[in-house]
Amino acid sequence: MISQVIFILSGYGAHVYLARVLGPENYGLFGVVISILIWFELAIIRGIPTTVQKVLSKEENKAYAIKKISLRLQICFSTLITLILYFFTPSIAKLLKDEQLVFFLRLASIDIIIYGIYSIYLGIQNGLRNFEKQSLMTIAYSIGKFLSILVFVNWGLSVTGAVIGNILGSCFGLVLGFFFTRIEKKSDYYDKVKLIKFTVPIVLVFLGSDLLYNIDLWSVKFFLSDAKTGHYIAAQNIARIPVFLFYALSFTLLPSLSKSINDGNLPLTKSYITQATRILLLILTPLTLLVISTSNALIALLYTDKYQSAADILNILIVGFGFLAFFFTLSSVIIASNKSYWLFGLAAILVLLDVILNAYLVPLLKDVGAAVATTITALLGTIILGFVLLKKFKALVDLGSFFRISAASIVLYFISSLYSLEGGWLILNYIVLGSVYLILLLLFKEIKLQDIQNIKTALKTT
Repeated sequence: MISQVIFILSGYGAHVYLARVLGPENYGLFGVVISILIWFELAIIRGIPTTVQKVLSKEENKAYAIKKISLRLQICFSTLITLILYFFTPSIAKLLKDEQLVFFLRLASIDIIIYGIYSIYLGIQNGLRNFEKQSLMTIAYSIGKFLSILVFVNWGLSVTGAVIGNILGSCFGLVLGFFFTRIEKKSDYYDKVKLIKFTVPIVLVFLGSDLLYNIDLWSVKFFLSDAKTGHYIAAQNIARIPVFLFYALSFTLLPSLSKSINDGNLPLTKSYITQATRILLLILTPLTLLVISTSNALIALLYTDKYQSAADILNILIVGFGFLAFFFTLSSVIIASNKSYWLFGLAAILVLLDVILNAYLVPLLKDVGAAVATTITALLGTIILGFVLLKKFKALVDLGSFFRISAASIVLYFISSLYSLEGGWLILNYIVLGSVYLILLLLFKEIKLQDIQNIKTALKTT
């Protein structure tokens, strides 16, 4: 959890800095470049590394062979993805009506191979449950990227400097991962076909599902101005907090779920599912309502008044990305159940729906339309996955927890709506309201001593 907090804070610190220094248009350009890069990188981040987590959770004695084969496959696959992005950048630039994208995307593509190898090291540490080493690697990557971006942009390199800083962050994580991931040679053989067979559907699933939080941005870029794109990215970066926060949860959940499902331990699997959704509700519900009640002041605090129009987008998008956090976490259960092809089919249908909604709503409602399209699609996807898990495992959400958390969050929302604070007072306001929320949870007996102990354990292991 500590490493994920540092990851989020450093990432958002960099974006806030860039938004202020570059201005809406250049910040919008950088945001589009990074969103396209990340989508291409998903093939190498969520593919083989996710497979490594799953197989290591069941076959730790073959860690050396799995490491050797996965690194070879990842280097080959990363090189292929890099070449695809490099040669298709003119087409992407033409589609999004911005020739500047050619240079920046080709420069950014250098990161793919570096980040690909780094993500293998992360996957190995997670699969072996070496969460402390995994956390240190994440911290090195996060802080390295943040400082590199600050240095190169301050040198006057603008968007180019920000892209170079992003690449150097991956280098920091890779170097630490290389030294951490030294495994004793026990078995030198592992069936690479088995690794590939499991990887392919996962890659398809995440390439499809991760389009769900990029299609809206690309639609705004296509239909509207560069300045509008910058405003949308400003709102999107705040709204993505739930997804980034709970990516770590799904990352940690996968190997544990794979083991419990493989062992046929239904009670343990049901426990994992209900605890995961409870954690999502505990954090997402108050976070969403607090952001909605303070969106104007929050945008002004982070990005200055130049981005004030992003508040209306944020009010809708924070709900949509909350549902996406649920969607991606529940997807981990489907992947652990070896139903990746089914999940890919669902993701493909949702992507098609999202494209249609954006094509209709963005010209009609401008940037707000993109946020509405994302929210509708994410809600539908979450409902479908929730229904499937209820049918298959007879587990999803504890209704008692749902009502208690909702009641505490609604009280918090009404308190926050009674007054308006700006600047540094807003941060103090969040701290006070967070304390009120904690007290309400204790009064409602939603939080117990065991939860406090679990938090302490999580902080030690992450």
